Amino acid sequence: MGPAGIVKLGWSPLDLRIIWAEPPNGCSVGQPIDLALGILPAEARDLTNSALGPLAASPHFLRSNLESPPTILRLEVGNLNGEPWAWVMDLNQLLKGAPQIQFSSLSSHLSHELRNPLSSVKMAVQTLARHSTLGEKDQRRIAIAEREIRTLERTLWMVSEFGGAGVPNLEPTSLKAVIDQALERIEPELAFRKVTCIVAADPADGAPIPRLDPHRLAPVLSQLFLNAALGLAPDSTLNIEGRFNPDGFHEICVEDACGPLPELDKEKMFSPYSSPLARGSGLSLAALQNTVLSQGGRIILSSSERGVEFKLRFPA
Repeated sequence: MGPAGIVKLGWSPLDLRIIWAEPPNGCSVGQPIDLALGILPAEARDLTNSALGPLAASPHFLRSNLESPPTILRLEVGNLNGEPWAWVMDLNQLLKGAPQIQFSSLSSHLSHELRNPLSSVKMAVQTLARHSTLGEKDQRRIAIAEREIRTLERTLWMVSEFGGAGVPNLEPTSLKAVIDQALERIEPELAFRKVTCIVAADPADGAPIPRLDPHRLAPVLSQLFLNAALGLAPDSTLNIEGRFNPDGFHEICVEDACGPLPELDKEKMFSPYSSPLARGSGLSLAALQNTVLSQGGRIILSSSERGVEFKLRFPA
């Protein structure tokens, strides 16, 4: 099945059938859902009742026999504009690259232990920066200290999100709001590199608002934008787009001008400290993937004219 997918379902009088899938993941149009997902016919009937029932259906955890050994699927089934949809997540694939439980616990404690003294250092440096008696050399030293403090803060966020600590607090949030929060975090770095960001994220008329956790998504998203900015020359423009796809998901798109997409296993693109696409922070893409998957989304990489285009997709 892959890490996640969206399946559009159509019903005959008694059963659900696949009529569209993104990504395809081996699902054939017209195929009954029990065969497409490798589940029991009785489970398919339960999904049918759920799709025909209330809009807010409870998630289903089902054992799929399409692979050996079997995998566990998490499905959310409901109506979208009168049509049945299912968001499918392969939990085995989700956990395949997940950090060990010990690291998750360690990352949570480590972030807590380091944030407090780092906040004290940050306040002390900011107090010094307000002194009007500082010479030019001291002002440059203060600016370097502030920049490195922001780097440490982003690194702590990467460690925390890679550890996957906590359940995301999903709430209706516009893509524009998340993008703006992410850019606000790296505004000094963008100004230092003389990179201007242009955001095109006007909501489509009647489009549903995605349910996201901006508190956790914005920090890792900011590092993705900073990675892309690092590949640009001074006085360049970084274009960021947030859009609603009529097929039923929201997308955040940004291009990283790092050259052609390397011929590597896509899973390695998100490996900690070994991804060729992770500039600045070796954990940035691994943390980004964990955060996006935990919020029901997925990341698509594709070659662009100058490098690699990132598409972050979230269900509507």
